[in-house]
Amino acid sequence: MNPRGGLDTPLALVLAACILYLAANAFPLVELDLRGLVQASSLTGAALALMREDMIPLGLAVWATSVLVPGLVMSITLYVLLAVRLGRRWPGLRLLLVLLCRLRPWGMLDVFMLGILVAMVKLADMAKIIVGPGLYAFAPLLLVSAGVASTLEPRLLWERLDVLR
Repeated sequence: MNPRGGLDTPLALVLAACILYLAANAFPLVELDLRGLVQASSLTGAALALMREDMIPLGLAVWATSVLVPGLVMSITLYVLLAVRLGRRWPGLRLLLVLLCRLRPWGMLDVFMLGILVAMVKLADMAKIIVGPGLYAFAPLLLVSAGVASTLEPRLLWERLDVLR
């Protein structure tokens, strides 16, 4: 079984996803201007704001599902795909592939994006909302991540792991 695009398509997509992920986390998603008081927030900033308001479990859940897990999934996917594509048996490949299969359902970038959009609509009457560069990276990240998920064949990776040097 060799799907169209083989490993090159998911590899290209996960590289793009990693770049977009870094940009989405490095820059503010939105800025709120409330009567001259401007507040910018990033993915991690939103989770930290929840924790500062004594919503620590919620803040940790938001951070884990929107920053930690997606970052781990992209990093592990890149590592495994590169190793298999280059035909190298790098340390921990089997363990990481198992971890990847278990972590993928926990990355909830799409849910977080929906939350951002709902918040923007609700806050539109109270404050001026300025879309930040992080949101311009976050939106295509969702599309590219969906592309990775739809082109990645874990069964193909398991088969190729068996024949690595």
